[in-house]
Amino acid sequence: MSKELWTDERLNQLADLVASNIQAQARHDESIQRIDRRIEQILEAQQRHQENIQRHDENLQRIERLVEQNNQAIQRHDRVIQRSQEDIQRLDRLVESNARVVQALANVSVEAKEERDQLFKRMDQQQAEIVGLRTETARFLDILLNQRNQEDNQN
Repeated sequence: MSKELWTDERLNQLADLVASNIQAQARHDESIQRIDRRIEQILEAQQRHQENIQRHDENLQRIERLVEQNNQAIQRHDRVIQRSQEDIQRLDRLVESNARVVQALANVSVEAKEERDQLFKRMDQQQAEIVGLRTETARFLDILLNQRNQEDNQN
């Protein structure tokens, strides 16, 4: 064994070395704590990411259900449109039929008006004839009355 002498200088160097090691150990511990915190942050981010993926999957399922419901609604809407088109076609035929009936009624009305006008003309003619006959009858009566008065006066 060798005997080394521990001088103050060597002891100071040793103390400096120990202090340096303690500082390095403290820095190392701080680095480990930072790494631990970063790992926790990464784990938390990973957990949030997993939760986001789960919510995304649930949203996709809801969207798929909505798309299916929309497809069903579109099919119902298409059937309603088809029935409406059929109803419109029936109404078009009904309107066309009604238009023919209205035209026929208008024609009958025109014919009836013409007949009425002819009847009124005939009635006017007959009334004129009646007035003429009345006048003639009144004249004949006057003549007859005058003759009778003359006969009565002669007698």
